[in-house]
Parts: sequence; structure tokens; C-alpha cells
Amino acid sequence: MEDLRIAIIGAGFMSQAAHIHCFQLAQGARVIGLASGRSKLREAVASRFSIPQEYDSWQEVAADPEIDAAVVSLPPEFNPDVVCGLLEAGKHVFAEKPMALSLRQAQRMADAADAAGRILMMGFMKRYDTGVERAKRFWDETVATGEMGALICGRVWCLLGGNWTANQHLIVPILRTDEPQATKPVADLGPDWLPEELGRGVLGFESLFYAFNHVHSHNVNLLRYFMGDDYEVTWADLRHRTKVANLRYGDALITFEVGGTTSAYGFEEGMEFHFEGGWMEILTPPPLLMQGAAHVRIYRGGHMMELSQPMGDWDWSFRRQAQHFVDCVRAGCQPLSSGADSVGDLAMVEAIFRRAVEAEAF
Repeated sequence: MEDLRIAIIGAGFMSQAAHIHCFQLAQGARVIGLASGRSKLREAVASRFSIPQEYDSWQEVAADPEIDAAVVSLPPEFNPDVVCGLLEAGKHVFAEKPMALSLRQAQRMADAADAAGRILMMGFMKRYDTGVERAKRFWDETVATGEMGALICGRVWCLLGGNWTANQHLIVPILRTDEPQATKPVADLGPDWLPEELGRGVLGFESLFYAFNHVHSHNVNLLRYFMGDDYEVTWADLRHRTKVANLRYGDALITFEVGGTTSAYGFEEGMEFHFEGGWMEILTPPPLLMQGAAHVRIYRGGHMMELSQPMGDWDWSFRRQAQHFVDCVRAGCQPLSSGADSVGDLAMVEAIFRRAVEAEAF
């Protein structure tokens, strides 16, 4: 089978820091195109990464029969129109998270992939972390069998402490120009029901909804990866520096705590689950730490009374994510972080904000 021919759409920070290099490393694929409306930046990035073909717009990528798949590295407000346009043109698509700025638009994207018969994968790279992979294997083989007993409670947190880039720019300097951002289609300004105080109609991190969805969709996605979608948001409070929500899964309560900045050396983010027969803790690394893995600790009580620390291989979740996309397209199978699955992320984010609005806790 011939190599998958890929075009990268977007020449900014994340494209340079992660996506271009990782897709160039992927076996069974070639990065042959780069699209950006900022011509100086596009030319500089294409030259650094030896990308032969340049495009002024995503529409040019969509119209090029030589391109099999596109990697969309743009802000989330542009995803729906760009992704749907590429899918309708017959391209497979990998897109940066979060999927969109509303559940409505996320579903539109999933429906477009289904109608086109193409792969849509979202960039939730934490699912591809080798430590998270070990934890999920334990979950599936042990927790799901009931060996750990019933789930009692859990906690998900991301307090934005530490250096999320792990000073990667010292190894991979980021190219920048003074060019203004090119005009791109804006498909969404957030849910229609969202109050103005929470950022309805506002794009950028001054909108609480935008910031929460942009940063903490990772935490939502990883919680759903382990716990699924059979939940109820019983309480949410968005009034303070740290935003808190309670999610009920059966008789177990999961506390979701995000947003407050704190001092940390690595990255203040993780999940913990407590069962009748023990507990599991997952501490994720700085996202741009190139060779690392989540730290996992598991305690099993009862007659065993054993504390273990399963260790993932030295690898980078972004590299494994890119390879997964290529493998799925070549094999014609759905990815671990498919567009259809990621619709559930927007459903959970909106459910948290709806609960806070109902309680007037914003």
C-alpha cells in the first residue's frame, strides 16, 4: 500500500512543536503539504521541515487530489467548517482538540465524517501516553472484572501548575513572523443558551467557556476514556478561581477540579479512583515533554496489600498519536479518539456549565 499523503493546515505553535515532526516520523505516511494564510511563516516552516508543497488555504488542500489526509492545527472555532469541508472533499482528517465550541457543531463534524465514509480523529494525545495505556489495561482487566470491588469515589484535577511545554522551545525553536492572522471561517460562537457572563459570543481565553473547553477538554476526555458516559452532573460552581463539579456515576461521586494556578515542577494534573479494594492514581506529564509517560500507582488491599507502579515505555504521546491516525486510515478502522467519541466531550462540558447556570453558581 502506498504511503498516506498528508497536508498540515496551520503553521503555528502546535504544528511546529509537535504535529509536523510527529507525522513526518509516522511510518506509512509522507507530509507533502503545508497550508497557511501567513505566507512568510508558511515559507519559513516549510523550509525548516522540508515540506515541498505550499497552500494559501485549506480549500486548496481540499481541492488537491494528491492529498489523502489533512492535519488541522487551528483554534477550535474554525474546526467545524474546515473539518467538514475537508471530509466532504474526501480527505481523512486529524484535528486538534477541542472538537468545537458547542455540542451542536461537534455532532455536525461527526455526522460529516460518517456521511463521507472518512476517518475523523481528534488530538487527545493523553490517551496515547504509554503510562495511561498501562493504567487503562489494568482498568479493563482488573477493575472491569470486579477484582477491585465497587468504585467509591474519584477525583480529576488540572491546576495549571508547572511548565506545560517542558522548555521544549530550547530544543525546537518556534518560528514566528509579524504577519496578522489570516481570515478563517468561524462556525461557532458557543452554545446559544450560554449566558454572556460565561462568554457567549466571545472568542478567546477571556471567555470562561472557551478557556475551560480549550484547556480542560483533555481532562474531560480522559475521564470519559476510563469512566464512560453514564453520568449525571449533580453540582457545579464556576464562581471561583478553581472551577469544581461533581459527577455521579452510579453510587460513586467524581470530583472535577480545574483551573486554579499553583506552583509545580512538572504539571499539576491527574486522576485518582478509590475502590472498595484499593486505589489507582494517574499523574500525567507536561504535554510537550518529548520522552516520558504518566506516573501510575496502584494499591491493592485485602490479603495482598500491594503497592505497584506500572511503568510505560519512554515515548511521546504526540508521536504515538500520529502513528495511530496513519495506521487507522490505512487499515480503515476507527481511532481511539474518534470524532464520534469526542462528541461526548462537548456533551460533558455543556452539562457542567448548564448545572452551574441552573444553580446560579457563576
